[in-house]
Amino acid sequence: MGFRWTAPTCDRHFRTLDRGVVAVDNGGDLYPNTWSVLTRAAQAVYPVLLRHADDHGVCFPAEDRLAAMSGLTRKGVRAGVLELEMAGLLSTKKVTTRNGRRAKLYNLLNDCTSPEGICMPSIFIDGGLWSDLTPTGKALAVAFRYFAKPRPDLDPDEEGWLEGDDFTEYLNRRKYDICGAEPSVLREFSGVCRRIYLAAIESLQASYVIEPHDEMHWRVLIWPPKIRKVSWLNSRLSGESR
Repeated sequence: MGFRWTAPTCDRHFRTLDRGVVAVDNGGDLYPNTWSVLTRAAQAVYPVLLRHADDHGVCFPAEDRLAAMSGLTRKGVRAGVLELEMAGLLSTKKVTTRNGRRAKLYNLLNDCTSPEGICMPSIFIDGGLWSDLTPTGKALAVAFRYFAKPRPDLDPDEEGWLEGDDFTEYLNRRKYDICGAEPSVLREFSGVCRRIYLAAIESLQASYVIEPHDEMHWRVLIWPPKIRKVSWLNSRLSGESR
């Protein structure tokens, strides 16, 4: 039997995506990097591989798991993985497991545990929200997370800016970060054109990745208010193109 969705068991589990994948910082001036030119298949599968990686960046999820969680077909997963290899973000090799089964081992070539990286909450992948995003929604999601920052001073549940242990405690309990990047910047760093930007925004809101904060800022959610029902997610698997 192939992959089946189950109820998420990880509470506030995170991996971090290397910021250099999204942008190059040249003396304070930011320029788009690899993320903006990856194909949509590579952008879809990379965060799913990151979610499964251990502290050394190694994982070996089955192809049908990657397909379901990324919203791709198996063919799309293979194409995305190949491009990630060509981009220098990933290496793969075939291995034999202890029970004698053949598997593919993925080795992410960037630090996936750095506190300086882009926060990627696993619940969005485990809960089926990532798979539901449109391809451009996935591209834009990472750009939003890149530019988002913890802002207790803009959190109505806090009394202002926090420091020291109070700020650390806030990081552990916060429900969202704040992004104030302009739409043109988000489009540039995600590789999303103006014509489909608003549709991507709608997809992000439908999957609880972002929500409006005020006229100048978006909330980039750390923990979604809802996730997809396991029964509904599994009902879609039978229609997957192989």
